[in-house]
Amino acid sequence: MLLAACGSSSLVPQAHRVAVRTTPAPTASATAAPTATPTAVPPAPARGQYVASTGVRRAAPPAYPLIGRFDADRVGVHIPVVSVGLVHGAMDAPEGPLGSMFWREGFWLRLGVLPGNPGTATIAGHLDDTAGRPAAFWNIRNLVAGDEVTVTRTSDGAVERFRIVETDVWTLAQANTAANLQRIYGNGSAGDGVARLSLITCTGHWNGHEYDHRFVAFAVLES
Repeated sequence: MLLAACGSSSLVPQAHRVAVRTTPAPTASATAAPTATPTAVPPAPARGQYVASTGVRRAAPPAYPLIGRFDADRVGVHIPVVSVGLVHGAMDAPEGPLGSMFWREGFWLRLGVLPGNPGTATIAGHLDDTAGRPAAFWNIRNLVAGDEVTVTRTSDGAVERFRIVETDVWTLAQANTAANLQRIYGNGSAGDGVARLSLITCTGHWNGHEYDHRFVAFAVLES
């Protein structure tokens, strides 16, 4: 599987282009090159923490079914999570016009396990929208080892609590190595029976097409 690309367009940074592929929505806007950012995890701008809206209803029938919500209280991230598949061998990361829900949602790769089950669940999210405003995973880069995040599953209402154990900033080349792709997406096996969660978004410099680094956080289910 390939790493997802970070979207773009006037959407400045696109948050999840790691092993994920963005699929432009019907009226995706043209890409605008934003100001370059540091290669290390950039500090959040002086806008305060961003809490993504979760009150907007999506049109029915949903092309991307809702599977739950993701919450990272310490960094102010509270977003709905929808199910996505693969596009040309990479994780889908849908985009859309400025008012699209895609900028305010997380994307769970349905080829993996449901969050909380043994194996690896992967959730990606956009960094910002087409106007350069903070999107779903704007503040994910502020996570550190020891932070708690939760995933609430729509199917059964279960609240799965994960503890962040590691965060990394990788170049695209590093993120696309076989070893790191396996860490992000898992190997399709429950293996040791541990429930894991990986979170992905973009960071680094904008190269006119996508960001040149990925921020990745790894978490394990709390016992």
